Amino acid sequence: MFVSKSKYFEMVSRLNNEIRGLKLKLADEKGKMTRVTTLSQEHFFDKDKSILIFFKDKQEALFYCIVDIKDNTINLKIYEFEINFTTHYIAMLDAQIKNSIMKIYDIQMMDNFINRGLGSFLIQVLKTVAKQRNIKKITGDLSVVDLDGHKDRLLHFYKKHGFSIEKYSGPEKCIQYLIKCKILSFMNEKNLFTGKARVARCITT
Repeated sequence: MFVSKSKYFEMVSRLNNEIRGLKLKLADEKGKMTRVTTLSQEHFFDKDKSILIFFKDKQEALFYCIVDIKDNTINLKIYEFEINFTTHYIAMLDAQIKNSIMKIYDIQMMDNFINRGLGSFLIQVLKTVAKQRNIKKITGDLSVVDLDGHKDRLLHFYKKHGFSIEKYSGPEKCIQYLIKCKILSFMNEKNLFTGKARVARCITT
């Protein structure tokens, strides 16, 4: 296709402006971090650190997971990897450690991201945190609200990840099931980093 010289320079100028805009957005995001370094598995998840993990889902879409560990509280949030760096997470998991047991308090997922492997990724990350802190058991409970409309899918999800499920018979009427999972050693458990995850730590001064 033939274009005039003026049209050519106009196209080049527009592309250069777009590139400069993208570079500014990336630089702005990088400025929020003091430093980002690659981590090996052996040094993954130190106490009270923020971890950044890049990974792809079943559809090859790129995401990043921010892992915040403060004292005995673990918060995992997954975001879509976009140029504008959206601030609203699409999946999250909250857990706490007490008496050497890790308890899941909440898992949330946006409906249009269900069945894309994001929930499984959160559980794998949580198990990795547990192993690094020598936690031998992860527990949780399933309420009426949790099970509403997708009981079979939720029970299948936890069974797939090694959780035992038992009927709850205690005084709290809203709870229907208890879930428990024993944490195996690194040699016996599927390694989180055998897939497409790329890991970096956000180090603050």
